Amino acid sequence: MSTEILGHSRARAAITAAMGPTSGTKIIILFGGIGSGKTAILDWLRGQVHETDIFDCRQNPAAISTALRSHLGDGDLSAPRAAGSPRAQSRRETRTSYRVAIYDDIDHDLSPELIPGFAAALVGSLDLTTVVFTEKTPPRLDVYPVPVQFISLERREASRAEFIAYVQRNLEQHGHDLDVLTPELLSALHLLQTQCNDFRAVAAVVSHLSTRAGTRQLDESDLFRLLREEVKPDAFRSFPGMRVSAGGRLVFRAKDKTEELCEIILGYYDDPNELAVVAAEDLRGFDAASFASQARPSYRDAVMSMCLVRSPIDLISSLLGPREVIREIRHRQLDQAREFDSPQARARLLARGLGFTVSDAPGGHSIYQGAVTSARSVAGMDSAPAETLRGAGLSLAQNVERMLFDLAHFWASVLVGSMTDLIREYNASNLRRPLQAQRLTGGQLAALLRYLNRGGNDVVYTLGLLLTRRSRPFSSSFLAAVDTFVATRNDFVHEHRNEGRVALQQRFNQLLNDADLVVGRAGESYPVVVKLTEIMFDEFGRQIYSATDTEGRILRFTLTRDEEEKISISSHYFMLPTEPTAIDPVLVPRFVMDAGVLFQEAEGYRQYSDTQRSQSTKLLDRIDLSTRERALDVGCGSGRVTLDLADQYPNLQVHGIDISAEMIAVARRAARGHGNVTFYEADVLKYRTEQAYDAVFSNSTMHWVLPKEAGYGALFRLLAPGGLLAVHQGGDQTYAGLHECAYEVIESLNLASFFKGWRYPAHYPTRVQIEELLGKTGFADVEVFSDETDRQEHPTLVRDFSYAGLLPFLRQIPEERRELLRNEFLRHAERSQPSLYQHRLYITARRP
Repeated sequence: MSTEILGHSRARAAITAAMGPTSGTKIIILFGGIGSGKTAILDWLRGQVHETDIFDCRQNPAAISTALRSHLGDGDLSAPRAAGSPRAQSRRETRTSYRVAIYDDIDHDLSPELIPGFAAALVGSLDLTTVVFTEKTPPRLDVYPVPVQFISLERREASRAEFIAYVQRNLEQHGHDLDVLTPELLSALHLLQTQCNDFRAVAAVVSHLSTRAGTRQLDESDLFRLLREEVKPDAFRSFPGMRVSAGGRLVFRAKDKTEELCEIILGYYDDPNELAVVAAEDLRGFDAASFASQARPSYRDAVMSMCLVRSPIDLISSLLGPREVIREIRHRQLDQAREFDSPQARARLLARGLGFTVSDAPGGHSIYQGAVTSARSVAGMDSAPAETLRGAGLSLAQNVERMLFDLAHFWASVLVGSMTDLIREYNASNLRRPLQAQRLTGGQLAALLRYLNRGGNDVVYTLGLLLTRRSRPFSSSFLAAVDTFVATRNDFVHEHRNEGRVALQQRFNQLLNDADLVVGRAGESYPVVVKLTEIMFDEFGRQIYSATDTEGRILRFTLTRDEEEKISISSHYFMLPTEPTAIDPVLVPRFVMDAGVLFQEAEGYRQYSDTQRSQSTKLLDRIDLSTRERALDVGCGSGRVTLDLADQYPNLQVHGIDISAEMIAVARRAARGHGNVTFYEADVLKYRTEQAYDAVFSNSTMHWVLPKEAGYGALFRLLAPGGLLAVHQGGDQTYAGLHECAYEVIESLNLASFFKGWRYPAHYPTRVQIEELLGKTGFADVEVFSDETDRQEHPTLVRDFSYAGLLPFLRQIPEERRELLRNEFLRHAERSQPSLYQHRLYITARRP
């Protein structure tokens, strides 16, 4: 197996699932820069499929040319022709059947806007179950002819055992065994590879160490010298930062995209005065005097500050010349075919290559028009494969349902407050057939749209229509088209697998016609989508917002102070009415995100926290607080464990803190009658108290507190000298199987776009790593019990995980879809029976 495939089990699992029994063709796009393992995964894929079943686009340039001509209107792959025409007959006779098509580094040959069209021509000309493209930069969220799944390879999640096995193989090739490296060095290497996007750098380091291993055991000092003297970071796309901790251990950290941009600028400007002169000429609003003042104590910090507050595209375009930009594009092996694009296009390419999210014009109603156009191109293909028709039909249905959800979300926000309020109102008037917010079908969305169109005399509804200058949200012809589409969609989705191709084609054509009608009639009710690009202050102190719409027009507006607090730069909003200038237009976030509270459903968490409570019992059994007077429970949640602690030690004054106001409210209700318990809403990183605590207790919380050094530093600060620390938190690889199950559901629900570049926000260390962390923090008498189980003692683990460990996933998606994700996760876990491996760390220590 290729070494560069380390840590990419999720990508392999997705490809394997796509090649199994399917309901249509599926496209998988793997993206990551050079050294991320894209080609290695394709090499692995070639080993899974017989060579006659795989179509390699790079080895078939003629097919690529034909597909491109078809997409650009100069070929016949997608041109509608009568089934009996000579050319159609020839196409059927020459069609070749493959299971899988692959195209490595497709964005090296094709510009982003051509890729969806190429995919449409490809799946229309070959009988395929799976198409796998790889790209160096994050793909555009475009309309594809069949369902598409995006998988980032930038962050590998190789387990310690997997990585050490790789190191061992390298050592054995040079006649050495694993004992020539100290355990500390192995830990440092494992940390290095988790923070390095370019695995070639890791491979070079391991190779160097393997060749120099001899009679002496190598340790971290050898790695330090190697990285400082022999391995050249510039030779690789990315290389993590390295420092030596206070305890003499090597610590690695992946460089942020902003840091990389900062280093590029510093690489071309060694004189701050020179940079100030160029920036003053080319960057609007640049304050040279302020920059010079910042640069005197630290030039790097001044440049970093500039990179944080300004558009990366503006910085690249203004501070780097054409030669420098091309040089950086080549260094990162981006799409060199685009070196002859406009300077602005090259700047966007480099920014994407660095990892910045470069949003194109905001997509609105035109996205769904494009979905219909894409489906029509499939319908026009001569004898399109059945799998392609099924995949294209399902993709079209999902896009139309997404459009209906957009409309319900926008108009519910304007007329009744939110989707939650809308469903509550609807159910109050439809007691016999209430809707379940967990999953809204197409028919239920249609019912909600009709309910919104009912009219009403309440003030909010009336004002909403006045503000949007409408008498009704929807026309009767649009609602009739929705009902027709829903019926056709249900007929298509539930068609039998053994149905003939002719009948399937008829169903697909009917679905396409009805989708075309409903999308066309939705245009009059669909709001414009804008992207907020800038906030400006004029000379009179007025705050003016600037945005671009789906057609690239510049819109400017002002908002009242209440509204200003809700607006986020670079976000996408629905907007009505749409005028070049406006005061207080109606703005509704394109996707409703709640960034404030992690645990929103406090009552549900309290009800389903049996696993956390039973784990806390193990921790309580390891400590004695009978001689302590004051204790703090960090991350007390709904208060169940805090009250257990207070009941066990009635003379102990217990304080519980949690970042969630909802959790604290539930805890306070549960604490009535307990005189020795007080709850506070607080962040442990900011919590202050006049009197330190004799004991600090935390159950299932500290893995959420990031950065980890700050979290445990806060616990140390809150303890009095001699105070006892007792913590239970997750350990390395805990819940890995459930995380994988969650990702599979996310992909099946077409929610993957919300998770691009996202990492699970938790720190799950090994026993050795947590011991080292507490030692560096200043704790003494550190004891760590590492408990690895398969859930047998926690029969409610999966259910409890859905109300705790799944919450970071839920935060990433619109509020209205969170219950859907949770319920689908529970169903999928029941069917697939994922690994329920747990690794829990029970920690006690003392502040000297």
